Amino acid sequence: ELREQLEHRLQAEKGTCRLEAETHAAAAVQAQNVMEERFVRLSHELAFAEESRKVQAEVAAAAAAAAAVEAQHDKDELREQLEHRLQAEKGTCRLEAETHAAAAVQAQNVMEERFVRLSHELAFAEESRKVQAEVAAAAAAAA
Repeated sequence: ELREQLEHRLQAEKGTCRLEAETHAAAAVQAQNVMEERFVRLSHELAFAEESRKVQAEVAAAAAAAAAVEAQHDKDELREQLEHRLQAEKGTCRLEAETHAAAAVQAQNVMEERFVRLSHELAFAEESRKVQAEVAAAAAAAA
């Protein structure tokens, strides 16, 4: 009877051990499945992050290229504005130079006219002096 009880207990213990072993095995399989799911999810997240980093790098490169193009455009526009200003300044300087040249020619003409007029006045005064001298000589001779 004791043997029989011990055998029943032994069978019960074996059943309990088998149940515990199966429970542990099922828990291990479940833990393995959870770990695999996490690995897959993390792999996807990593791939997404890498792709996102590549896209951000491309966007940054495109922005830098656009900024360089914009800077070149601004530089070209500034150069064009400066060239227009330079041409306007050259035109102004040319106009001023022509105005000064015309004024110098006009002043030269005025001086030449004065010279001619003064020469005539001097010649007239000289002639008048000669006539006065002749009149005075004639008056002295008549006296």
